Amino acid sequence: MQRHGVQATQISAISTQCLNAAILYDRSVSIGYDRCSNSSSTCSSSSNSSSNSTDSGSSAHLCALLLLLTQRIQAEFFNVHKPDRALIVLSAPSIWDDNYHDLFETIIAFQIEFAKTIHEHDNVVILADKHTLPYLDGRSPSVKSRLPLDALIQASVYDINIRDFAPFGVRQLVKFSYRPPNFATIAARQIDESIKRFIEDYKIRVDKKELELILSAQHVVDNGINRAIIDKRVLDENQGKVPEWAIMIKLFNAFRKVTIVDNPMNTTQLRLDDVMSFIDDQILVIPTLDKDMRAYLDAELFKKFRDEVMLIDLPAYLDKDRRGNCGMYTAILATDKFLYVPVFGNDPGNWKRGHSTMMDKIIIHMIEVNTRKTVVPVNVPRTICERGISLRSLAWTLRGNVADHERDTV
Repeated sequence: MQRHGVQATQISAISTQCLNAAILYDRSVSIGYDRCSNSSSTCSSSSNSSSNSTDSGSSAHLCALLLLLTQRIQAEFFNVHKPDRALIVLSAPSIWDDNYHDLFETIIAFQIEFAKTIHEHDNVVILADKHTLPYLDGRSPSVKSRLPLDALIQASVYDINIRDFAPFGVRQLVKFSYRPPNFATIAARQIDESIKRFIEDYKIRVDKKELELILSAQHVVDNGINRAIIDKRVLDENQGKVPEWAIMIKLFNAFRKVTIVDNPMNTTQLRLDDVMSFIDDQILVIPTLDKDMRAYLDAELFKKFRDEVMLIDLPAYLDKDRRGNCGMYTAILATDKFLYVPVFGNDPGNWKRGHSTMMDKIIIHMIEVNTRKTVVPVNVPRTICERGISLRSLAWTLRGNVADHERDTV
């Protein structure tokens, strides 16, 4: 079995070594130095060739000086190289993206705080284009918080829900086609091409490409090891394009054990990865469902997984208008050792709709007693969750040693 844990090491290495110089490309540095216009190429080629001119040599020296000064100012790197840390990649909205124009600074501020929370437990980087970087690194006065340079990578990825279209899988890291029906074909293709460019530019190894299969990660809930639950919408989206038997083979190759289910909350706009989450290898949390739907889900999971998966019911507090995923505690971001759980009771916008810190504490306790992982609450404001943005959709998780987590019980 091939490993794809190297991806986390690759990107993390970029973020802590060459990244400081690379993101200074075409940027004014706050400590008063001029632009380092060739820093990205200097960083990538310095080990292979010497400078061909006095100008390029000066540029290399300037970049080295800026890198040294940045390191001294920061005292230590934001990200820590440890084999047990996952790497979580976030994608900032572009300042030019009309889809998020009304919430641009709100999303940026949320991603900064989210990254700082992740940083206490796992490694994290945020991708942003050069016009958006000033809102993340402290140069823009309109955003109060900031991240250090080695937590940022200059890249143009065209949507914030990076998990949906980035390569994923538990047996292999697989790139599928991204063509969600609620997106115009050209928009979906542009988003898909943007992540492919990023993968190429940073030479991230992808184990396999299944570009004939349309699959968004919003339709997949996996335990990161050997099991995945797939929304039946995947079959609908590929109908007439890929035979069902071929779809199943491709899914088995990526996830090992797979079962197809109807989204138990398909009368809402909620995604499957909003509705359920593995909080441990064999423990799946779901919202409280009506009797018939609960029985259906239980039966479908038992057909494939037998008694290998246990269901835990968590209360869900959806508004009457059911906007977004506010109140869905099941929209969890999970890594090998940590669960980043959305909580809603600290935001005034959520108070008005009945959310409370007391309910947050009850939910957190319910999760803690059913998992071996450490639970990390993440405050999600109303303005974020009502747009359907979740901790999980924002995060592309790269694990260090997926192949090592195979269990004897499988």
